Amino acid sequence: MAELIGNPNGTFQDRVRKLEPTDLAVPETWDPIHQTLITNDVILHGRVVALEDQVGELPGEPEPEGGEPRGRGPEPGRG
Repeated sequence: MAELIGNPNGTFQDRVRKLEPTDLAVPETWDPIHQTLITNDVILHGRVVALEDQVGELPGEPEPEGGEPRGRGPEPGRG
């Protein structure tokens, strides 16, 4: 199965094209919209990880399950 992969170096986009009733239900219509949303997810995930790394573990915050450091979980859609 083909996958759309988010680009962590992409540009965050605050809007996507609105689907119209006349749009065909084919990958060429939907894939660019999905690609934009997935790239936005990857960009936001990277920003959250960077902020968590800057802040570190907050006092009184429990250790995450699995022993992985905060902010180092799988990329969105990869885990």
